[in-house]
Amino acid sequence: MPLPTDCARRARPANSCLSERVCQENSRGLLLLHGPAMESALLHCLEAAGFVVRLCHDWNECQQLCVELMPNLVVADMKSLGYDSVRRIHLLRQDYAGGMLCLVDPVAEALQIMALELGADDVVTRPVGNEMLLARLHALLRRQTTSAGDRIVVDDLSIDGVRRLVLYAGRELQLTTREFDLLLALARHCREVVSRDQLSREVFNQEYNGIDRNVDIYVSRLRSKLRAVAARPALLKTVRGGGYLLGG
Repeated sequence: MPLPTDCARRARPANSCLSERVCQENSRGLLLLHGPAMESALLHCLEAAGFVVRLCHDWNECQQLCVELMPNLVVADMKSLGYDSVRRIHLLRQDYAGGMLCLVDPVAEALQIMALELGADDVVTRPVGNEMLLARLHALLRRQTTSAGDRIVVDDLSIDGVRRLVLYAGRELQLTTREFDLLLALARHCREVVSRDQLSREVFNQEYNGIDRNVDIYVSRLRSKLRAVAARPALLKTVRGGGYLLGG
């Protein structure tokens, strides 16, 4: 759960100043909202839950504030998800590694999959109740704040769960929140076959329905980033009919 705060009980306009003290003391509850369509009822609900809210109304400002404030979560109210919006998600991910949830009107599944592949941690379609949206945000926060204990080493891969730092072949991997959580879940069961159902529960907080491709999408993204660092035999393998295997 985000930490309650006496600060920012009202949403700040985009051009207001968010003090350094607020950013430091309430960093776990700092939420950046992008999009002119944010309803006042949603803002009130988020603040009542203890989030420090900062509004921005265009992608350039959103990207700048992600660098300056390093918010724990970004909710991008995209109204309608198109190819330009998906491209913006990809650009934002170059500077931001926190949780990102996209709130969209019903769109084609292919665009939602593309948004997830290019950096979104979750895509929620309207209509959605405020309580459900809060539950999704809390789930993203839990994945960020769960301590993973000691460092895990699998072959040339080193994962520091406390600092959320990943090194592969001596080089740091830049991973999104969901990518890190998936890799950590696989590393905890290294050299064991982990089913899609188990990964769906541990990483995505939902039961696998046999159709959802979230696990496959993020495994593909992890493989691409591992290959970009070192062209070595596959560290992350697919086991037909079983799931995924990390390590030899």
